[in-house]
Amino acid sequence: MVIVLIANGFEEIEALTPVDLLRRAGLEVRTVGVNGLIATGAHKVNIFCDDLPEDIDLDKVTMAIFPGGMPGATNLDASPFTDEVIAAVTKNGGRLAAICAAPLVFGRRGLLQGKKATCYPGFENELIGASVVKESVVTDGNITTARGMGVATEFALELISLTCGDETAKNISKAICRKSKFQGKCKKNEPDLNELIEKHIEEHKDTIADERFIPAVEIAIQRGVISTALIQRSLLIGYGKAARFIDAMEAFGIVTPFNGQRPRETIVTKDQWDLILSKITKN
Repeated sequence: MVIVLIANGFEEIEALTPVDLLRRAGLEVRTVGVNGLIATGAHKVNIFCDDLPEDIDLDKVTMAIFPGGMPGATNLDASPFTDEVIAAVTKNGGRLAAICAAPLVFGRRGLLQGKKATCYPGFENELIGASVVKESVVTDGNITTARGMGVATEFALELISLTCGDETAKNISKAICRKSKFQGKCKKNEPDLNELIEKHIEEHKDTIADERFIPAVEIAIQRGVISTALIQRSLLIGYGKAARFIDAMEAFGIVTPFNGQRPRETIVTKDQWDLILSKITKN
């Protein structure tokens, strides 16, 4: 489970961008209001958090994200829950992440000793013991830091890459129409998209030959999410066929991988779908 700690005075975009994108990646993400369920951002945007500190089972937390903003960062620093979270994540072998002014939480606790780190300009002295760099996002060991609101998306994609892999980060980056470093990453001798499509067409030829497969994909694209139950209700087909449609969509990179009982999120771009559709209809 991923938690995003929300304190009054938080920077709204830095808090909610990781929540949005990590959920798209299929991760369980909870917002935790350290000052109460309703938190007021640095720019007077109020949000209703998912949980209070006492609601969280810290044994299940594998990543904790600390948004910046002032006085949000210093309110996080002053919260006893922060120390509980850091201890639990460290025990669980998880990841700590902070953006903007919030890396001061790590610096003041000696967590950045000998590590590369970055922060919002002017807070460098708070990164005690760190090798301070001016990169947008920096990961060193189990700690990721970022400079500020303008790199909130890059920050979130880095966390997705570290947790779910480069391919998932790349797919989500494409789905939100953002070019990122992950789009350029590939393994040597990795087949191109056309080759991968051809391979999956052969593997799922019986499924995609069904005239209801394309309508099922169109439902996923229109709604942004898809599930076997939704396909069954919409197309009046059985569970087995709906499940095979989902499996084929995952193979083509149209939807996110299986994640328990949660619906799959649609991550295919229009250009990708147009290419897949042209190949399917041609065959």
